Amino acid sequence: MPNRDFASALSALRSTISVGDALTASAARRRDTVHDMQQYVSRCGLDAALRRMRFVHVAGSKGKGSTCVMVDSLLRKNRQLKAPKIGLYTSPHLVSVVERIRIDGMPISEADFANAFWSIWECLERADCSSQCSMPQFPGYFKFLTLVALRAWEDAHVEIGVVEVGMGGRFDATNVLPPASVIACGVNTLELEHTRVLGNTLRQIAWEKGGILRARSDWLGKCAWFTVPQDDEAMQSLKECAQEARGCLTIITPLSPTQSREFGLLGDEKAAGINAALAIALARAAASRFQRATTTFDIDCLCMIPPWNQIKEHVRSLTNHSEETMEVLPSLEEAKTLQSTTWPGRAHRFKSPDWQAVTFFIDGAHTDASMSACVRWFDRAWRDEAARESSAIGRKIPHRRVLLFSCGHEKNPVSLLRTLLAADRDRFDVAIFCLPNESRPSKEAPPTAAELLKHRVDEDTIASAASMVTDMINTENNSHGSLAFWPQTLAIVFAALLHQQCKDQAQAIGIHSILATSSVTDALAHLRTTSCQPTLALATGSLYLVGGVLEQLGWNPAAPAQPK
Repeated sequence: MPNRDFASALSALRSTISVGDALTASAARRRDTVHDMQQYVSRCGLDAALRRMRFVHVAGSKGKGSTCVMVDSLLRKNRQLKAPKIGLYTSPHLVSVVERIRIDGMPISEADFANAFWSIWECLERADCSSQCSMPQFPGYFKFLTLVALRAWEDAHVEIGVVEVGMGGRFDATNVLPPASVIACGVNTLELEHTRVLGNTLRQIAWEKGGILRARSDWLGKCAWFTVPQDDEAMQSLKECAQEARGCLTIITPLSPTQSREFGLLGDEKAAGINAALAIALARAAASRFQRATTTFDIDCLCMIPPWNQIKEHVRSLTNHSEETMEVLPSLEEAKTLQSTTWPGRAHRFKSPDWQAVTFFIDGAHTDASMSACVRWFDRAWRDEAARESSAIGRKIPHRRVLLFSCGHEKNPVSLLRTLLAADRDRFDVAIFCLPNESRPSKEAPPTAAELLKHRVDEDTIASAASMVTDMINTENNSHGSLAFWPQTLAIVFAALLHQQCKDQAQAIGIHSILATSSVTDALAHLRTTSCQPTLALATGSLYLVGGVLEQLGWNPAAPAQPK
């Protein structure tokens, strides 16, 4: 029998990553994902665990992971819940896969991950797969990890699981959660994302996300469904999803910047206000319904969970109409919990003792709205950092600002990079583009700079932009195929947008250098060798990039968060 340790589990897990024909076959079965997951759950003996546990399920384009972390914190610190075990499942991880699966706020150990992994593997290995069954014996990477999370929670007797959707929702592996076990659902801010998979309109994307709103009818009543203010097209689609599932969708009013300013999780008050309000509504509804499922008492006792009166009336009033609006105000205890909640890789200031000259500002923003929030946070944070360092030595010192950027080739880098250049074309002195250490598998070929900039920038500008880029891509040991030149494409797009912006404004280009490198390792090596003066570096565009940067910097997930 082969080793059943953590290292062997990681090796076996990597074998589930779909590439080539397997990726094409997986994409063709996307709409069968929930059916397939139900079969895997049964083969692994997880049906009873899914019926026993209660779940909070969160989808969205922006802020769903941060919202899940807030819900997890609020539930763990709710004194009225008598300390049930709380699980948290998020993606992607930054440094280690165990970060995805948490119990009571901490990642599971490598030993517990290995135990859960090999338990699932052996169940699927023993399963009788008839020749008529078209689904593969072993599920793909994300599906497999979802099963591992459920097994780890079962082994640890988790009572409430907070689950972040992977992609979309309707056909996501996490939608295997039984509707009767889901006590609260939330759909955070929606944007155009993963359009080649989810659709190229907000209506289509909202239909995908709204697929987690599923009908349930038991003695607990209807599931609590929440969303936040959305674009009209997206909101209409979500309302239709709620109507089809015979439920009521409640629109949560975001907290004001004044109310959310001190919350530690996000540097941008607007985003924090949206995420925190949704998290409070989800946590309160989940706490109430969990108590109702485990305790026999009159509904008036729900007032023990402050401030519950407004939620109690809301739950009583749920009928077949499809929309309500509700404002939530954090209690002192909730505000204190949110102030102390942190989530690595989001509005994350990091200072490594090995990088005395460089302060890193790290944010996994990968949508237009999240990038806008990231820019607002960075503009404030780098000025605060520069002022702090200048004050420490008693005189003003110049700081070099560096952009370290990457994004998946299925994203729209043009809109992300435009956001980074908006308002302040001199925001960065240097821009470095690279490939992350890991990325989501894709069967799509990366587009060229000309394809991305078509109808936006003329060919002469693109040619001038290409001449501005210093190509440091190593083609000798190319393991990325056509993706190897994606950093060069990003760099040319950035340079072309900057060139066009300066031409339109009749101003000189102020950036000193634009580089394309093969990897995070190469990008950081260049940054280190050229950082003779104090440097403020923003790493953004992808959580995969963020994870690679933090890993290279020696970040410890268990270390206390550094001040923002």
